[in-house]
Amino acid sequence: MNTDRVEKKALRITVFANLIMAIAGWVTYNLTDSQAMLLDGNFSFVLAIATIIAIYISKHKHKKTKTFPFGSYAYEAAFVLSKGLLIFGIIIVAFLQNSLKIIDYFQGKKIEPVVLTPIYFYTVFILILTLVLLLFFNRQNKKINNQSSMLLVEAESAKIDGMLTLATGLTFFLISFIVVGSKLDLLLYIGDSVIVVLLCLVMVGSPINIIKNAFIELGGGTIQDQKVKQDMESAIEKIISGQLTFELFITKLGSGYLIIIYLEPKTDILNVKELKMIQKRIKEELQKNYPTIFVELSLKDF
Repeated sequence: MNTDRVEKKALRITVFANLIMAIAGWVTYNLTDSQAMLLDGNFSFVLAIATIIAIYISKHKHKKTKTFPFGSYAYEAAFVLSKGLLIFGIIIVAFLQNSLKIIDYFQGKKIEPVVLTPIYFYTVFILILTLVLLLFFNRQNKKINNQSSMLLVEAESAKIDGMLTLATGLTFFLISFIVVGSKLDLLLYIGDSVIVVLLCLVMVGSPINIIKNAFIELGGGTIQDQKVKQDMESAIEKIISGQLTFELFITKLGSGYLIIIYLEPKTDILNVKELKMIQKRIKEELQKNYPTIFVELSLKDF
């Protein structure tokens, strides 16, 4: 499938880019002793490992087994959930570590100031790489009508990484103007920790949203993307309108969609052949934009 080729290509490039960013973050941390650089490096490394797993899932998600007779799309949702939890975990650990560093400073523990110059070069490099990645993800996912939940979460991860780097670089640049002995000179020692704590508070909503949507998918809940939902409802309405009264249930699992159409016939006579033709037309119409789709017809309870 073209969708799979686009997805796998994008994910392989993601692994390579995230490993470069992880190494850059760790090198900058060793040169500057900045906790913000360590957070950035660790974040990128976790993304790289998670993406390797995503490539494996992308390769096998259409495989049908006795356990998953319609395809192994549950692994996609499980991956998104796991990645959301990983990102959430990184944010929480960084928040706690840097909060403790701030507390240590106010308790009188000696803390060395951060070396700023390498951070400027790191910030520019990462921002360029992140921007290119983000544009690449959006372009590739647009090719497949935004059908890849994995590419969507990769784009969200890249956005978080870019925000983290940009905010860190700008703040360190402002800190560089602080004079030792001034009222704000504490930022020369704990400025990076303050940055990380604030960024964690800003960023934590994103993984929570990823986790929530993944839970809904795994639990068989209704589709959360209102744009996709309205698109499907509109297409089905055009085909069925005037022939049958119906209600829809649309759910999503990974890149697989299941649509159950609850029919309420206007007459007591049902033409099975005609119903099969309606089902076929709906599936063919929706597969133009949503390749992996299952359409089931059901009689509504009276």
